[in-house]
Amino acid sequence: MVGTIKAGPSGIAIQHFESYSLVDSKKIERDFEYCWLKITGDSMIGDMIANGDLALVKNNSIYENGSIGAVIIKREEKTLNT
Repeated sequence: MVGTIKAGPSGIAIQHFESYSLVDSKKIERDFEYCWLKITGDSMIGDMIANGDLALVKNNSIYENGSIGAVIIKREEKTLNT
């Protein structure tokens, strides 16, 4: 896990290494990098994402409309939202 991300309104982007976690290689695409982020806040509860959950995030510059994405804005703010 390399950081936290706020569900809903933007929060400050803070990256810190906390731990590793294994992932079944059949469930990820090997051409991408991934990281675990801990969710803070509860504005994504309607999408079954709660405060304290862990999100496996794929590093990808393409966002599909209607998808859930972790977005960094101006290298300072980040948010998890649909």
